[in-house]
Amino acid sequence: MAPVNEVVVKMGWEALADCQCGCGRSHRAISGGVVRGDAQTAFMAILAEHPDPEGSKIWFALGSGPWWPDVDDRECFVNVATWLADGGFRSRVSEPEDSLWQGHELLADAQIRVLTRDEVLDFEPGASWVFATIDAIMSEFEPCRSFLLGG
Repeated sequence: MAPVNEVVVKMGWEALADCQCGCGRSHRAISGGVVRGDAQTAFMAILAEHPDPEGSKIWFALGSGPWWPDVDDRECFVNVATWLADGGFRSRVSEPEDSLWQGHELLADAQIRVLTRDEVLDFEPGASWVFATIDAIMSEFEPCRSFLLGG
């Protein structure tokens, strides 16, 4: 367990993931974990070098426990796109069908619920948790930071 104010980001597996958009490309995919006090978040990231108006993007799938355990006890995942703009990182919670994780076998398990953009943004502390987690990854995790910064 990390002290409450300390954030630790750990590396998990690394592989190539076939792009789910149908372009035929493969992208580097990595996983890891964010530890903040006794709270832990799993994440997976596709480092996508797609031709895109916003440039290269990282497509995150952030994993947590159930958000509404009385109604649905499945593990929840949130899809987030992060890119470089105006000298800083920008992130957007995406709809499941708009993410490069859409259709990926890792999120196809019936025990997983992939949340919609509205579910995330309409639920506090969900939205705050998402952006705090992305900030921690982008400031503390070299593989993601250097992918977008070109280092």
